[in-house]
Amino acid sequence: MKQSGKTELYRRVAGILLLPILLATGGFALHAGGDDAVGTALEFDLWENRLNPGGLQSSVEKSLRADLPKQMANRVYSAALVAQGRRTSGDFYILKDNEGFLHRSNLYQAADPDVMEYAQRLERLSAAAEKTGASVLFVGASGNLTPGDNQFPAGYTPDYASLRNLDELFIDLMAVGVDTLDLRENFRKAPLAYDAYYYRTDVKWTARAAQFAAGSIAQRMEDLLGRVFDPGGRAADPARYDETLYPDLLLGNEGRASGVYWSKTDDFVTLSPSFSTDLTVKLTDENDHATRRRGTFDQTILDFTAVDELAGEPGNLFSIYYGKRTAQVEIVNHKLPAGARVLLVCDENFFSTAAYLALMCARVDAVEISANSSQQVERMVSGGGYDCVVVACQSQSIGAAMFPFFEE
Repeated sequence: MKQSGKTELYRRVAGILLLPILLATGGFALHAGGDDAVGTALEFDLWENRLNPGGLQSSVEKSLRADLPKQMANRVYSAALVAQGRRTSGDFYILKDNEGFLHRSNLYQAADPDVMEYAQRLERLSAAAEKTGASVLFVGASGNLTPGDNQFPAGYTPDYASLRNLDELFIDLMAVGVDTLDLRENFRKAPLAYDAYYYRTDVKWTARAAQFAAGSIAQRMEDLLGRVFDPGGRAADPARYDETLYPDLLLGNEGRASGVYWSKTDDFVTLSPSFSTDLTVKLTDENDHATRRRGTFDQTILDFTAVDELAGEPGNLFSIYYGKRTAQVEIVNHKLPAGARVLLVCDENFFSTAAYLALMCARVDAVEISANSSQQVERMVSGGGYDCVVVACQSQSIGAAMFPFFEE
């Protein structure tokens, strides 16, 4: 990553000034966690690296995070990032934009050479679904990285390679005849501001974004199937939902990786329908253990133990949807028995979208791809019973792990 002379000078000076702090903390790591932290410093050749104090700094940082108790290590690491005015953490894995939103970065900016293969797997999935009478739709989004909305310091590059992969996948799917929906276009016209749809400390989107995405998917399926998905337009109307705010209680994945002092915290929001709901939900965890619930949206979809377990400390609240370690969810909407039946095969970013999509359908079965086998997905697609099969992911999920099914 190319840096200006001024930036490089600042980095070196900051590294030298911070070394006493890091080494002092390394001494504490020796006391608390063993010899590794100070050993890393002792093995470092100061003369050979005299013009690169950041090298020792990086080595000590890594050792601190390995040897100190996890929570303490993250706080020390986070304070060090703040002290240096850093815009990246985790060896450039996380990048902070000018508004404080954290983004996954990609130092090497390598495009995926197998995108056409993923398109062909989706073509084979489509052929299997069409034998059962189902349509197929691929839905792609860019997550919180939106060129034009996000501004970065000169010389710092976010993961634009993943956007190239998404563009290429859309082109290849057009070539093989699979229908698509590019949610980037929908979000450009969305009614609310950027920060209503994205968190600062995690690349997963907010409840407002999940509900908006569900409405956009339903509209696209209406066009494909020629049937109404949301009679009266209630479930797609953002004004028909009530917000519950949990101030400063979310510390997302990127925030936890870089520490709360550097990342800050987010207000977490849940979104509940203000209209009447009656759902039966089956939740299946990674060990194939299933539980069933029947009741309102709040009673079946939302698991408020996630809030209680934090005990007022910022942390991960995304398990408020369905609970922890849920791999599959089946949602039956008793208010819309004649509606469409949809299978959603998705990454973790789209998993909460199923909850809002189900309010526009008779039934939605959602499969989080990383927690299920390719054989399971293939059985569900080939087994029939659906009007539409939707495969959905954000750009940074594009890879073999997202499309493990229907290989030749």
